[in-house]
Amino acid sequence: MGQFWKKYRGLIIFGIVVIILFLLYRFYINNLIPVLISFITLLVIIRYVKEVYRQSEALLRPYLKIQWFNPTKENNKEGIIQIVNIGKGPAIKIKFNPLICMDQNLETKFQIKKIPAIGAGKYTTINKNQIDITGFLGERKKNFTNKYIKKYLEGRSDTHYEIKATYEDLEKTKFTVVFKADENYNDGFGISSQNKS
Repeated sequence: MGQFWKKYRGLIIFGIVVIILFLLYRFYINNLIPVLISFITLLVIIRYVKEVYRQSEALLRPYLKIQWFNPTKENNKEGIIQIVNIGKGPAIKIKFNPLICMDQNLETKFQIKKIPAIGAGKYTTINKNQIDITGFLGERKKNFTNKYIKKYLEGRSDTHYEIKATYEDLEKTKFTVVFKADENYNDGFGISSQNKS
């Protein structure tokens, strides 16, 4: 229903307005005031329906954030970062742009692998097996631990590097998010933007 409404809502609303105006004209041709009152009422109803739809869309939207991994009693496995969905709807097809870091003019590329889905209020932990490292540090990747990679990336947070990602909701609406590494935030990352693509 949501995709159908998004695709044809303008045509549907226009058709309803034309039909109602025709019926009002046909039955109230001798009296203009009821026609005007009915038309204004129709406009108010249309505005109300659009606002309710907009608010319900926002309520069901996924909203991602990223934070450094910190083990807890419940979560004692190793990791580097966590991707958290703090929204009310699931995020699917999460794809990250590569993160490029420079060391003495030598480039290292960190590519987080695609994540199929993160449910509302859930998170996923990214460890060294979910990151492809190429370039300068890529040759030594097999010797790296999660702690080493995390420490390396945390040490670069003063450069305010960005991690960009795209994802979709269940209605296939695409979103783009930009996380900025910043030690001034309690979880290590700020959200520069998070909008529909």
